Amino acid sequence: MFYQESYNCMVYKSNPKIVEDFDFFIGTLNRNLLNKISVSLIVEKIGVQYELAKELLNYFESEEILEKQFVIVCPCEDCDQILGIISFDEMDEFIRETKECFNCERDNLEIKRENIYVVYKRIKLATTSQEEIADTLEERNVISKRNDDINFIRADLLSEDDIYKYYYNPNKSALQKLKKGYDNLKNHYTTTTQKGSVLEELVNEVFLNVKCFDTSMKYRTETNQIDVTVTPKIKVIEPAVLDFLIPYFVCECKNEKKVSGNTYYHKLFSVIESTDARVGILFSIESCAKTCKIIAREKYLSSKKYLINITKKDLQKIIDQELSIFQVLKAKIDAISLSSNTLLKELGLDYK
Repeated sequence: MFYQESYNCMVYKSNPKIVEDFDFFIGTLNRNLLNKISVSLIVEKIGVQYELAKELLNYFESEEILEKQFVIVCPCEDCDQILGIISFDEMDEFIRETKECFNCERDNLEIKRENIYVVYKRIKLATTSQEEIADTLEERNVISKRNDDINFIRADLLSEDDIYKYYYNPNKSALQKLKKGYDNLKNHYTTTTQKGSVLEELVNEVFLNVKCFDTSMKYRTETNQIDVTVTPKIKVIEPAVLDFLIPYFVCECKNEKKVSGNTYYHKLFSVIESTDARVGILFSIESCAKTCKIIAREKYLSSKKYLINITKKDLQKIIDQELSIFQVLKAKIDAISLSSNTLLKELGLDYK
């Protein structure tokens, strides 16, 4: 194969032929395809299912063989002009500053998610030996280099998962800090204040790692100290769940092994009831009492405000990057509005 990394791909263990085909395709790309690789293109060329193609591309991206890029096209109905190919970090500024298209000559452009496509660019050459590459080419009989003129319409639209990853993608040092904070929950503390502060600081740290969030641990009402208040900063392309979190939301933290009862939910609702906040989150070690779910549903029906519970188990999935914080928030909010635990169960989140 062309890439030594291909041998370590999980898919290779169960289906080496697919990985070999994918490796060969990436390794022999023509110049005109180097920055036009998409999930849909892999599905077409390799003949695999969409999710498997996505998994292969994500793996090669994690191994820094490929780099994800975003294609912005003109939003005008009769114009598919490419306005730019950029990284996610460049997206906000690009969209704010790009207001006209030289092709259709229209101005005041309003670029939305449906005008953004995801492609991958090959950034690393082959990592196996020249001998192995020669053997691969000989074995394959060197199929003539592909001459396809792929256009970006075959690329894939920017997904909610892409947005989640952009806004919550802690680096290595941030993850180590989060994991240390999570491990500190197991320690013994001499006072309840120390014990409570550990969970509060961890929750604050999780939200600090979200690019569009500002946090504060200083706010208080006339009757309550609010453990953590989170204020979203509006971005051009934002997760849909952010609609529920604007202009801010509040968090209460209970680092107690016992099950949190109704009192905590009533207190949390009293904090958001007379404010603009629509969401109140109770962070706890164990799932709150089953009656809290009933209270949350009643409060939602009467006020359209959400009381949700995120447990230690849920936090672990966020910190281990099994799930994005946005996936967890959306699933918890949907569980109340839909009165269904289906998505929570699918994601392995606490739902009692």
